[in-house]
Amino acid sequence: MKNKKSLLGRILLSCIPFTVAIILIVMSVGILNLNKQINKHVETGILSVTTSNANTIQGWVGEIRYVLKTIKGTLESLKFANDKEEIDYLATTLNLHKACPYGVYGGDAAGVYLDASGWVPDDNYVVTERTWYLDGLNNNEMEFGTPYIDAQTGDMVVSASCKLNRLDRNNMVIAADIFLKPISDILTKINVLDTNGGSVFIVDTKNSAIVAHKNKKFDGYEIKDNDKNIFFKEIKKLYKKDDNKIYNINADGNQYKVSKKRIEGTRWALFTAVPIKEVNAEIMNTVKILVAITIVSILVLIIIISRAMISITRPIKNITNDLISVADGDFTINIDKGKKEDELGIMSNAMAKYIEKMRSIIDNICRISKELELNARNSSQTSEILSRTAEEENIAIVETQQNMSELTESMKGLVSGVNMLTDIVRMTNNAGHDANERMHNTKLITE
Repeated sequence: MKNKKSLLGRILLSCIPFTVAIILIVMSVGILNLNKQINKHVETGILSVTTSNANTIQGWVGEIRYVLKTIKGTLESLKFANDKEEIDYLATTLNLHKACPYGVYGGDAAGVYLDASGWVPDDNYVVTERTWYLDGLNNNEMEFGTPYIDAQTGDMVVSASCKLNRLDRNNMVIAADIFLKPISDILTKINVLDTNGGSVFIVDTKNSAIVAHKNKKFDGYEIKDNDKNIFFKEIKKLYKKDDNKIYNINADGNQYKVSKKRIEGTRWALFTAVPIKEVNAEIMNTVKILVAITIVSILVLIIIISRAMISITRPIKNITNDLISVADGDFTINIDKGKKEDELGIMSNAMAKYIEKMRSIIDNICRISKELELNARNSSQTSEILSRTAEEENIAIVETQQNMSELTESMKGLVSGVNMLTDIVRMTNNAGHDANERMHNTKLITE
């Protein structure tokens, strides 16, 4: 016997795989699009973090440069009677900015050193050999030099220096030690796109030294061409790349998305890096949620489709069972009339009317059959009486035939007797005739 597949099963097997396939296709397209959108969001976020922090530091640098520029202008415009008078002015710069607690100091080609902070150099201190002095000779405006770690505080410090246009002093250079702790504090508080491995740092691209890093252990780290730290080695390759773009680098098997932006008025560039695996982890978490939602949606959809199909196929199944019963000759079934004015309702109503009509026809057939049976029964009784009568008549006929046979036999015997009697009579007549003739003859003779 062949396996029967229900209409519900066939509908579900037709609809559900197709529906699931469409959902999976939509989900796949959605995931791909989501991947693109998240990557775009991440890249936009990296650029935003880079730009916003670079602008913040740019503002901080600009503020310091403005203060130092003002001091430079004053030193160039004022005429001091002696060194003490000039040192007294430099004393006014001690509290002009929190990043420059020691104020401005300076020196000239003659080896004169002017400082109002109270710090007194030792005898081996040669002004013209100091880095700040040599750098300042090449700067017409206050420019930042190479950062270093302050021996007393352990904080990163950079000297800003420039050459003064002074006729009274030969190659006069002024400088200020700028503590970079405010920048370090800014970078430390940055959470790059809520990632653990994201980092923000500033590099002096001229001497390849890290000015400030989110992780303070890298402050002052000098990046070399053959650096063992592959990440920083790859970062160094980006010094001359354009700003506000995303670059992908690979370091020790880990991939990073990196952006950079130069800080105007300095040799610095701010870098923002995010490990791609953390970005992918975010995507995977989102994908897992989407997959879970998709699975639940598919299950709910299957339940909804199943219930909808059951509500449709159940009446069809009932009608099918009723049709099978009708085909087997059972017209005693009761069909529920459809309450809904749809195809199934119309079919149920039509089937109910058909059953009622067939039931009426069958009732009439049964009634007529009973009448015929009654008539047949009466005819059977009459036929039985006639049969008995015929049998009695047949017996009478047989007896009559037997009597007739006996009568015939008797008649045959009677006929034989009559013939014998006739012969006797004939013989008697002949004998009488002969006797008469003899008597006549005798008479004649007698006469």
